[in-house]
Amino acid sequence: MGTYYSVKLFAESSDPKLSTKIKNELERVNNVFSTYEKDSELSRLNRSKAGEKIMLGQELMYVLDLSKRIHSQTSGYFDVTVGPVVNAWGFGPDKIRMRPSKQKLKSLKENVGMELFSLDEKSVQKKKKDVYIDLSAIAKGYAVDHLLLFLKKQDYKSALVEIGGEVRSLGKKLNGKPWLIGIEKPSESLGKGIQAVVALENMAMATSGSYRNYVKYGDEVFGHTIDPITGEPANNTMISVTVLSPECAKADAYATAMLAMGIDKAKELAKKLKLAAYFIVKKGERVDIVMSEAFKPFIKEI
Repeated sequence: MGTYYSVKLFAESSDPKLSTKIKNELERVNNVFSTYEKDSELSRLNRSKAGEKIMLGQELMYVLDLSKRIHSQTSGYFDVTVGPVVNAWGFGPDKIRMRPSKQKLKSLKENVGMELFSLDEKSVQKKKKDVYIDLSAIAKGYAVDHLLLFLKKQDYKSALVEIGGEVRSLGKKLNGKPWLIGIEKPSESLGKGIQAVVALENMAMATSGSYRNYVKYGDEVFGHTIDPITGEPANNTMISVTVLSPECAKADAYATAMLAMGIDKAKELAKKLKLAAYFIVKKGERVDIVMSEAFKPFIKEI
């Protein structure tokens, strides 16, 4: 997945093979969702022809179905087919550093849209050959969920799993207190300060931010979050979005969509879906904090 992972847990006895078991599970999940691995299930789907039915495993089918549902809930702001447009702006694996022309974006957008692939119980069918599915905005969250449930099946009762900044907790710490997770202050480098502290107990947390990954073309700066509706980098005042959910895959996807849609639509969505959401918003020269009612019980004093 091109990122780091961390597992912390409390246990009455240690399993010397646990680190290897965790690594094996993550490698197996990576071989389902990776766009870097040529032989992954997702890469096989991306190579398929229009109209060809591709049989897939339960995990990939679940994440594709969840992606469809969240796309509908977010009015199209979550879209796993937008990868080629992201790459064209210089944020993909190709690292192209050139502002795409309007003609280029128009051409790429013809292959963007969740309606361009369909699901039945066990297979996926692309409607156009060049439709490319990238699950980077939800697969990390799914991997966190999977790994935490894997530990639970091993009879661990207290754990914290993180993959690339997406986290989910199991139970409480040994001292009976919940796991405490910090929301970063916006900064171009890691570890420059904590904006807020969140108490997590059997909950997941995901953050999407626009302040670290960006490109500059001429005098204009563009963040990495692409609005799938316009094909342009999201042009709004949102700096970061943090979402809490029992399921990390959902928190991951909602945070991405909310960052793209901007503060007004994001607040409406959080209210409609009763989401625990925390927004850092630029207002002129200052930074404002906005949070949904559902988020407030999780905040701890710094």
